[in-house]
Amino acid sequence: MSAPRRVFIVEDQRLIAADLANTLRRLGYDVVGSAASGEEAVEAAPGARPELVLMDIRLQGPMDGIAAAGELLRRIDVPVVYLTAYADEETIRRAKLTGPFGYVVKPFNERELRAGIEVALYKHDTERLLAEERARREAAEEFQLLVHSAQGHSIIRLEPGGRVASWNVGAERLTGYRAEEALGRHVEVFYAPEDVVAGAPRRDLERAAREGRAEREGWRVRRDGARVWTSAALTALRDPDGRLRGFAEVTRDLTERRRREEHRQLLDQVTLALTRSLDDDDALRRAADLLVPALAGCCLVHLVDAEGRLARTIAAHPDPALAAALATTTAHGWDADARGPARAVRTRRPERHPEAGAAPDAVGAGHAALLRALEATAYVAAPIATPDRAYGALTLVRVGPATAYDDEELALVEELARRAALALDNARLYREAREAIRARDEFLQVASHELKTPLTPLLLQLDTLAVALRRGDGQDERLAAKVDVAARQTLRLDRLVDSLLDVARITGGRLELQPEEADLVTVVREVVERFQAEARRAGCELALRARAPVRGRWDRLRLEQVASNLLSNAIKYGQGRPVEVAVDEAGGVARLTVADGGIGIDEEGQRRIFSRFERAASARHYGGLGLGLFITRCIVEAHAGTIAVSSRPGEGATFTVQLPTEGGAA
Repeated sequence: MSAPRRVFIVEDQRLIAADLANTLRRLGYDVVGSAASGEEAVEAAPGARPELVLMDIRLQGPMDGIAAAGELLRRIDVPVVYLTAYADEETIRRAKLTGPFGYVVKPFNERELRAGIEVALYKHDTERLLAEERARREAAEEFQLLVHSAQGHSIIRLEPGGRVASWNVGAERLTGYRAEEALGRHVEVFYAPEDVVAGAPRRDLERAAREGRAEREGWRVRRDGARVWTSAALTALRDPDGRLRGFAEVTRDLTERRRREEHRQLLDQVTLALTRSLDDDDALRRAADLLVPALAGCCLVHLVDAEGRLARTIAAHPDPALAAALATTTAHGWDADARGPARAVRTRRPERHPEAGAAPDAVGAGHAALLRALEATAYVAAPIATPDRAYGALTLVRVGPATAYDDEELALVEELARRAALALDNARLYREAREAIRARDEFLQVASHELKTPLTPLLLQLDTLAVALRRGDGQDERLAAKVDVAARQTLRLDRLVDSLLDVARITGGRLELQPEEADLVTVVREVVERFQAEARRAGCELALRARAPVRGRWDRLRLEQVASNLLSNAIKYGQGRPVEVAVDEAGGVARLTVADGGIGIDEEGQRRIFSRFERAASARHYGGLGLGLFITRCIVEAHAGTIAVSSRPGEGATFTVQLPTEGGAA
């Protein structure tokens, strides 16, 4: 049983309003409220949600029933039936403007009242249903117009069995089928043959029917046989009772997006291949192999000689024998004035030709036969060049039934050629740098040997002269002092030359160790004794702390060099403060510690002082080449050991060397 219809009463005579309410209730209506004025009705009625309003035309106050009805209808959609005892023509005219659904003349009986209300309700319900149906029809027409005019998406409707029931412009653009050709065909016609064999169309329909929706990204086939990469969403269509009425499929063409993604991946792969090797031919061959067949049926990398002529070619082709033939054939014959790679190199601009094989004069007579043999249909040549150097040209040739290179592909080939040029340029600069380093190291070694040759006899002569002066009567002390200074400076120069020789050996991989059984305490003690005189001149107190022998298998002379370099640094930067040296051993690891109380080293300096030609202090205040700690680190690491520094500015520095006592030196 349906609920009672809801009625709102507007009557300024309260007794009449009460009698009317009782009558309506007897007739089976639900009186949801009442108002005695137009203003009250406008405020109260919307909240009561009535299905009909009984409105007295003659209401007391500034707003009569007609004005109240007009204002109320602007707020809610509700039928209004006027109650009136009399009306003149002007009142009737005004009432008609509000579109009333009926009139009930006072006094009225129950039959007339019910008839007026029911007619009004029926009329209003009918008009609402008609309006809803009209809106649905217009919406459906607009949707059909939208579907059929949508060009960016294929929107089709399928019967439950999978046959095409409707077709829009977007579907025609995507597949190449006109509506009359597509209607009635099974959807599998548009799938790739391998997907049809695998049962993909059937599985998609079954999944959409079972789950409500099925999505697939993959190849679809156009009417002309061309393939397009698509994203399709298949949705089941069911009636209110849940019966399957068919499917709606919305498909987007993602071919261009997929191609751009493939181009980006190809660019990354080629870049990696170009940078993996410093061998030009190997890097270019790897890159060319990646471009076939992804972007071409054949790839040729032409390289120029010193005169800028195309001198040799690296070729990639699915047939290795043909690739080898191309590499030898295309080394000559590309006419400099004809179109092709030669002109691309000369003009530094790309060359693109849709029908290379059909235009032999365009590429020079020397290669017309070759292009015909390849069945070339298009090619593009881009210069491999930097702003100041040309290396050659990258030529891609399409063979067989293939399309011409479009603008996007041309831009990709230009970028590939640019990256090839950068890779070749970087490899060239690296080789030049290596050669410069080799020449420098060779010079250092030769120069060091040449300097060492006169220094050795000079040191011997100075030592002999000093001994002779000490044995004399001591009258020429000034001369003896000068000889002593000359000997020290010559010894310092000899150490610098030794450092240069060591650097040359280290960088050339020729640092050799002569391991033997040695006592680190004895080695360090001898070095400390040799530096005592130098420490006294610097005002430093030099002390060694070592309890017991620390034995291991090391290169004794190199360990002396390590200790000498560390002590020399400690005295130089110690500012006259004590220098403490300690040697101990624990757990099979020997440890040498040299600590000073000098200027110290900041954190940034600590990170670089063990590198070649690096210094922590200003060269203006402290001499040296910045090689001592570098050589020390290399010697320690050659013994499988470590060296570290702990320091703060103004608080001195502590260097710690750790060496394995067994199996360290090779």
